[in-house]
Amino acid sequence: MTQDTTDQFDWTVYHDPTPSDPTGPDCPYDGYFYIYIEASRPRLLNDEARLFFPRLNFVGEACVNFYYHMFGKDVETLKLVRKNKSQSTVVWMRSGEIENVWQQASVGVYLSSYSQLQFIGIRGQDYAGDIGLDKIEVTSGPCAL
Repeated sequence: MTQDTTDQFDWTVYHDPTPSDPTGPDCPYDGYFYIYIEASRPRLLNDEARLFFPRLNFVGEACVNFYYHMFGKDVETLKLVRKNKSQSTVVWMRSGEIENVWQQASVGVYLSSYSQLQFIGIRGQDYAGDIGLDKIEVTSGPCAL
């Protein structure tokens, strides 16, 4: 995964509870590391952290599996976006605090030779809005039920 150099801040690789309490994950989903956006200053309302997937070697139906964590009163939005040349399409989105546990998502997407996937984390009103991602996998073919 690659950080977008045109956004306002970056995703952070981490393994312990996020520094600002009570927000974000307490530990990784799979026991190793996770990535998250730190919403504390100097972050501002609606600042974005964007993370690109590497180019994929297949075209057609694909499944993006991942775990996400959205805990804290100021959590804003997490999006999964498919970019095709100049067009961007939100293929999955969650907003607001969910609960203090990892949630699983499986998202079906159609990929062309021009497609690139991207996670976008958006900062909310204040510091209590960290969003985490873990165990991200993309497989060729439809998502299993």
